[in-house]
Parts: sequence; structure tokens; C-alpha cells
Amino acid sequence: MYTTENYEQWLKNMNRNLAGPIGDTQKAIADVWQRIAKENLEIMSDNLSLLSDQLKRFASIKRPEEYLNTLRECVNEDIKAGIENSQRFMHSTMENLEECMKSCGSLQENVIKTAAKEHEKHHHKERDRS
Repeated sequence: MYTTENYEQWLKNMNRNLAGPIGDTQKAIADVWQRIAKENLEIMSDNLSLLSDQLKRFASIKRPEEYLNTLRECVNEDIKAGIENSQRFMHSTMENLEECMKSCGSLQENVIKTAAKEHEKHHHKERDRS
């Protein structure tokens, strides 16, 4: 017969044994979020630099026919930057997902091993009491 005391002891042991793996997983996920924020700032910076350069070129236009050529160049640059940013985003997303899955997988293994070990330990105690 199980008692609340055994459950409480089991829960304390689980918490103590899992504090490290959970902390490791949280750190890995925090690192992923930090990388995402850094990459987003880099992309924003690149886009603002591109926009600034394009506005300078538009400001220096002297003849109407130059406007259409500059506009075409800017559209092509924007399309190219959009494609590059999409590729960059997909690549970093795959890396981040892989790291999160790896971290969560090791956490899951630790939880299962710890739970099985604690269950076995308490099961033996109950059997010894009987």
C-alpha cells in the first residue's frame, strides 16, 4: 500500500534529480532565442542599410528616365534581399529546431531514467516493509 509520505519523498527525489537536466534544457532554449534575436537584428540592420542606399540613389536622380532605371534596380535588390533573408531564416530555423529537439530529447531520457530509478527504489522499500 502506497502512502502519501512515499509519494512526497519520490517527488522530492525527482525534483532534485531533474533540476540539472531541466536547467540545461532551459539554457539551450534561451541560447536559441538569443540567436534568433541577434539574427533578426542583423536582418533589420541589413534592410535599413539597403533602404538608406536606395533613398540616396533616388535623391540623386536628375532626369526622369533615371527614375525608372533606379526603380528597377531597387526592386531587383529588394527581391534578392528577400530571397536571401528567406534562405537565411529557413537555415537558422532548422538549426534551432535541431538544437531544441536534441535538448528536449535528452531531458526526456533523463526524466524516464530518473522516474524508473525512483520507482524501483520505492518499490523495493515497499516490498521490504511487507
